[in-house]
Order: sequence, then structure tokens, then C-alpha cells
Amino acid sequence: MDPDLPLIEALQAGNDSALNELIDRHREPLFHFIFRYLRDETANFS
Repeated sequence: MDPDLPLIEALQAGNDSALNELIDRHREPLFHFIFRYLRDETANFS
């Protein structure tokens, strides 16, 4: 079972603090993904 599933279900049920927990768990990979995405988008407009 996915360890994030209870948090996703809590978020779907309206528990907003579950989103904070998911972000905390995945902060570093999420940061790197967003950075690469934004850098690629910026490069396309140069």
C-alpha cells in the first residue's frame, strides 16, 4: 500500500493539513521537479 494514501484520502475528505504533510514528505523532489519545469519553460521563451 502507498504510504501517502491515507493522507490523500484525508485531503479528499477536506483535511487541509494533510496537504502540508504531503508537501513536507516530498519537499525536496517536488522542489527539483518545479525548478526543472520552470527552467525549461523559461528557456523556451528566450
